[in-house]
Amino acid sequence: MIDQISSQYAGDPDFAAPYANPTGYYRIMERCIFKDHVLCVPMCPLRHTILHDHQDAAVSIHRGFAKTLLSIRRS
Repeated sequence: MIDQISSQYAGDPDFAAPYANPTGYYRIMERCIFKDHVLCVPMCPLRHTILHDHQDAAVSIHRGFAKTLLSIRRS
């Protein structure tokens, strides 16, 4: 999974610059970007899977941004 995530940073519009030059709140640990100890997941199939599982899946029912984020952080 680390290989899948780290290989996508260079082409991601949100994380290309922090990956090349981590400053401020961004840190590189084990080839992945963390912001304030939270893993930054670039636009890739894994990100879509995470969002689907916590937002779109029939058992989770989309309940808004805040509750979706809380669900992702818990897991």
